Amino acid sequence: MNRKIVLNLIWTLAFYSSFQNIFAQIPIKANAAIVINISYTPLIGQSSVGGKIYATKDSLFFAATPCDYPNSNALNLLFPCNDHLIKPVHLSFGDIKKIKNRAFLFLIPNRLFIQTKSNQRYLFIIYKRRAIKRLYKSYLAAQTQQPAADNVGQ
Repeated sequence: MNRKIVLNLIWTLAFYSSFQNIFAQIPIKANAAIVINISYTPLIGQSSVGGKIYATKDSLFFAATPCDYPNSNALNLLFPCNDHLIKPVHLSFGDIKKIKNRAFLFLIPNRLFIQTKSNQRYLFIIYKRRAIKRLYKSYLAAQTQQPAADNVGQ
């Protein structure tokens, strides 16, 4: 009896570990939006463009989704579609200067602020920001970690 339990446990752990390796290679894919400042006043004149954000182990990619919904002409006066204003955004983790969490009106923790080394600023509305920050930190740890064999004799 104990042998069956042990064999099942070993098989389950081997199956689980093989799937962990597969899932680690799949990039993060999430619904997101990017905030556009149309005016100079805060919170007034801000608009968001919905899209998908893809995060791999060394970069981020945001692509806006087109506004193809029924009766779009009737709703354009109330809810304008600004997807034509945003080109696809590709950010390499090496180009990012800082990443910060933000909240909407200090209540809703759903914003991710990214500033690049060329001082371009992006504000994403996303709920998977912890996973993206974890990928960014692992990228930085891999970049700062140098093998000891390279430093010998220098």
